[in-house]
Amino acid sequence: MDQTSKGKDFGDDLSLLPSEMEESDLKEIYRILLEEFGPQKWWPAETRFEVIVGAFLTQQTKWSN
Repeated sequence: MDQTSKGKDFGDDLSLLPSEMEESDLKEIYRILLEEFGPQKWWPAETRFEVIVGAFLTQQTKWSN
């Protein structure tokens, strides 16, 4: 798969820090990953509300053993 787009090769440019990335860079990386691996369906929810509530509850959970 060709990982270059708009003159950027994200696989070779390790000097770019996340704080230096632009929104368009992140969207391009996301597009490349989505094209390569497809939807991951990593959050088991059917609606936007379920995602929001699940994220909130996860953030409020204290894990202790």
